[in-house]
Amino acid sequence: MRDLRHMISLGDRTEPGLWRPPVCKTVASRGEGVEEVMEAIDKHEGWLDASGTRHTRRLKRAADEIEAIAVAALRARMGDLRAGHGIAEHAAAVVAGTIDPYAAADDVVAHLT
Repeated sequence: MRDLRHMISLGDRTEPGLWRPPVCKTVASRGEGVEEVMEAIDKHEGWLDASGTRHTRRLKRAADEIEAIAVAALRARMGDLRAGHGIAEHAAAVVAGTIDPYAAADDVVAHLT
């Protein structure tokens, strides 16, 4: 338990109001400490709601999911960029130093629209 508490203290949790996970001593096979674990879980649930962390995390997960779906849809609409969009020629130009990768990408994107 001491080692776990020490490991938790090493984390960057010095900002006031952040959740500091408790260490609960349990022996599940004997039913010891189970109530303490359940209480800790309930306290964490309460903190998630009171601090707004649950809502913030849900918003971030939803935004990440929307972004992933949108990127997948865009990739599906674009098709395989390597087929017929001059990627090989642009790659050769980048290697030759006649164009930088950003300009090459801009040119590929411009020809997609």
